[in-house]
Amino acid sequence: MDERTRNLLDEIRYRIEGYDPIYNVQEERKPQIIHDGIPFRIPVEPLQLRYNTLEDIKYLGKAIWKFIRAVIELYEQDEKAKELLDRSKPDYMKGLKEALYLFLRLDLGLTREGGVCIYEIDNTLYGMAILDILNRSYAAQGYGDILLPENTLKNYIESQLNEEGTLVGSNYGERNKKQIEYLAEEIFSTEDKKWNFQTAGEDESRIRDLIYMAFREWEVEFDKDVYNVVRSGKKLLPGLAPQLVEKAVLALFWDRRFEKFFRKNLGTGSFNFLKRVIPPTCIVGEERYFGMGMPDGVNEILDLASLPSGERLFVLKVSGYKKEASWSKGVWFLSELSQEQCLEALKNAIEDKDHLYVLQVFNKGVKRKISYVGKDGNSIVMPSIVRLSVYYDTKGKLCTIGFTGCETSRVHAMTTAIIGPVAEKEKPFKEVVNSS
Repeated sequence: MDERTRNLLDEIRYRIEGYDPIYNVQEERKPQIIHDGIPFRIPVEPLQLRYNTLEDIKYLGKAIWKFIRAVIELYEQDEKAKELLDRSKPDYMKGLKEALYLFLRLDLGLTREGGVCIYEIDNTLYGMAILDILNRSYAAQGYGDILLPENTLKNYIESQLNEEGTLVGSNYGERNKKQIEYLAEEIFSTEDKKWNFQTAGEDESRIRDLIYMAFREWEVEFDKDVYNVVRSGKKLLPGLAPQLVEKAVLALFWDRRFEKFFRKNLGTGSFNFLKRVIPPTCIVGEERYFGMGMPDGVNEILDLASLPSGERLFVLKVSGYKKEASWSKGVWFLSELSQEQCLEALKNAIEDKDHLYVLQVFNKGVKRKISYVGKDGNSIVMPSIVRLSVYYDTKGKLCTIGFTGCETSRVHAMTTAIIGPVAEKEKPFKEVVNSS
């Protein structure tokens, strides 16, 4: 193992120290851990992104905020949109108002054309700590072209919060406890303002008057301790707006009933851009309004099961306000199922009238050859489907960004995944000449 790699691993361990395990690893996966104290694979260098890919990512920040604000307005104006987004929500979570988000998180895939596509919109804190640790570690060891300055995330959050508070988690999110503790102490806290972490129901005396949610919105109805915290009257950030983290909001964009509204409110540039980066999506039960339409020969959604697997290029997802919608659960790649399995999954989605399900055109993603650090410091190449985790501030600028690489379409953080920062490739010669 060369000295630079050894120093990088030591740097990561140093920053994780005290927050180890940064997330809990299941017993059966522990033998897969390659380096002591680091429960995932470390890339040899940051992932190099093309200039046009980064241009997409930067433009997307402002476009997606315009879209979210348009969804809020649509909810207020259109009874059908309101009914859809309110489905399964308790009465006190209806009447959507703009949430006081510090950021939006987007999960993005890479396209063959060099652009990006949106998998999901979210506001979760999970994963943010790991990205911050890796970005800081690579920057500290002199890996050039890291996309963001080291303290971008911390400086932004400090500029937004004027008082001390508590990041409150849940028992369901226990495996992410150390990640949230890291954020409370290393990112949210300053010399003048101290933040702490507390699991709901454990020691309520430690919960301050300002709370930042480190739990999912659906947990409020399933965890009495989380419910008690939410209903305590304390100030809650970003606030209960579960409608905005439904995967169904992406389907609204592709719904013919709302196309004119989005064209007007987004403007031609943002509308056409989002048309390119939001995969065609429809809400199960509302597919007759699907702007792209179903494949030839499909008159109703169950007919998808009768197609050959190679033509079932859709992903079925639980939309959001349900336990199964978290951590890669509630996702079915229809092309990977037998006809019987596909029919059963579709029937279950249709019969569940209490929750939203969406069908989304499957973007398989582009495999990149990514090298990670092996046990002895040797470089091992793994063809990987890449997911980018991108956090935008309220002005649409990047807060932090990183990638996860995995050999399968189910790209998520686990011990067999490569997780690391991203860097910018040099601009194409033509761009350099033009800019000068």
